[in-house]
Amino acid sequence: MMMKWVGSVSRDLVRAVFRDWFGLQDNQADLLVILWEQGGGGLKRGDLCAALNSHRRISAGALYERVRGLRAAMEVEAVDFDQVRGYRLTEVGMAECARAIREVVGLLLANEVMAWGEASHPSRQGMCAPR
Repeated sequence: MMMKWVGSVSRDLVRAVFRDWFGLQDNQADLLVILWEQGGGGLKRGDLCAALNSHRRISAGALYERVRGLRAAMEVEAVDFDQVRGYRLTEVGMAECARAIREVVGLLLANEVMAWGEASHPSRQGMCAPR
């Protein structure tokens, strides 16, 4: 399976961060990753369906329910829609997603630093530590 990337980060990692940080369902997290990848640019429903790899067109109601879930989990003004651009993350939404990623990465790094200090770490047992 080929790994997809968002910038220099695994798309699956970004999806997991968004799902856990915002308390999203899987389909909502998928939508948020796609909107995040657009960098504030918009996507219309057909383009979102293609990006979601949906084999059938997602109804306007089903898409709205996913967006409503994002709006409930995030700042209300984080996700915008207009007829010309479609759905997009606003500056508020982009900043909220960036903060979520930074916070989770910070927590992961803090836990790694604590784990490296433990005597049971592989580097303490004669194995090479990752660089």
